[in-house]
Amino acid sequence: MSYGSVPFDPFDREYLLFHFEAHGADFGASTPEEYEEMADRFLTGPRSASTRECFRPKPVPRVICRYNASTEEYGVKRELGWLVTYFKPDPSVHGFASNFEYYRERCK
Repeated sequence: MSYGSVPFDPFDREYLLFHFEAHGADFGASTPEEYEEMADRFLTGPRSASTRECFRPKPVPRVICRYNASTEEYGVKRELGWLVTYFKPDPSVHGFASNFEYYRERCK
């Protein structure tokens, strides 16, 4: 990984591969490393005007959720550690009226 310092758990390559297989195509990533770099950039880089961020109070340590309304990107990272996930939500899958509503629910 060449950007930032918050990778998917380097001791769990299978976790990264699982997320890449499930969500890499959402972003046009052609390798797990490229997907991880995109996730890292989104979750640790500066927020754009259309990106919201919240801290879930539980579990401890807290997790940070980000959602970009323009690009529909959604990601989660642990406050003190690893990236958790990065994908583009789909209302037909998550059942909320919008991806913003999905994000708001995840922030509780």
